[in-house]
Amino acid sequence: MKEVYIHVGYPKCASSFLQRNVFPYLKNVNFIYNRVENKYGILYPHFVSLCELYEGKNLISCEQLTGNSFVHNKYCNGFEIAERLKRLYHNAGIIIIRRNKDLWLRSLYKQFCSDARRAKCVSGYQDWYDNHLDHNLLRFDEYEKKVRELFDEVLVIRFEEFCRDNDKGIEKICDFIGVDFPYDYDRSRRNVALNNNQLKFIRLSGKIGVYKFTNKYMLGFFRRMNRK
Repeated sequence: MKEVYIHVGYPKCASSFLQRNVFPYLKNVNFIYNRVENKYGILYPHFVSLCELYEGKNLISCEQLTGNSFVHNKYCNGFEIAERLKRLYHNAGIIIIRRNKDLWLRSLYKQFCSDARRAKCVSGYQDWYDNHLDHNLLRFDEYEKKVRELFDEVLVIRFEEFCRDNDKGIEKICDFIGVDFPYDYDRSRRNVALNNNQLKFIRLSGKIGVYKFTNKYMLGFFRRMNRK
């Protein structure tokens, strides 16, 4: 029997940490990191057919299944994706991690500006909010209600609670899937946010045209600094 569990997001809600540090360590679970990259370097969810899944427990993870954060990366919004997931995986269990909206927006803005090519396109936070953010993502409560209407099994975890106690949050996910807690999971931090001075440097490098160097070398250097 094929059991399907889907971690749908949201972005900037511990997704990278779970995908790289936790989910691969779950025993007796077929973990699928469910994204593909197009020729422009934009990541999209890839829908795996039921026949491609293993007998037993399958865990699919892609934070963009709630919808893409940026309006220019056009594809279905989270509500349409949820309906498609229901058609593909009728009895799936859904995992959602959501956070305080204001803090989430600030984190998403920093992520946008961490790519020097994109950072040069915005004059500031308000410009990004008005012209680049897909506002469908702001409908947290509506989205959760929609998912609960479609699926019988839904687990919602608050990002703030997860940050206070990683083990407790992971234990909830394991109980939901029905697997043992992965005591050997990787506890290092992932995708650490940049500080304001680092963001200013990246935006400047985009404007003067040295974004290739910044994206390849400086971004990783900044994030390694911030992990310490």
